[in-house]
Amino acid sequence: TEAGCPFCQRAISGPLSAMVAAPGVADIMELHNHPFGNNYFATQECGGAPYSMDARHCWIRVCAQAAAPPLDCFAGDLVTQHGDAEGQVNRMEACAITHSPGWREYWPFLVCMEREYAQGIAAANMCAA
Repeated sequence: TEAGCPFCQRAISGPLSAMVAAPGVADIMELHNHPFGNNYFATQECGGAPYSMDARHCWIRVCAQAAAPPLDCFAGDLVTQHGDAEGQVNRMEACAITHSPGWREYWPFLVCMEREYAQGIAAANMCAA
């Protein structure tokens, strides 16, 4: 998923949340979320900001799918599709995933951050409570 994406926000706050809340479903599923979306890192070969679908496709081909990607593939600036707030909220969500023992512990935080996306990282304290 990606923070700031209206389709991801609707899926997380709607059908995914309903599925997770359905009796017994959470007991038989394992949910994995990777908050990165359509972002990419600026590289010499593919370019950087402003966001470009062509640059993202280049980055996928040259960096993400390559057996031996160039050194700058994961070192440049992060280029986000939905602006700086997306990168910040994605980072907070990834941090919650890393520091939670399982998806059930970070799921409420993720749902809250997507619901309160307009507040950006300012929502993190409220969502973590």
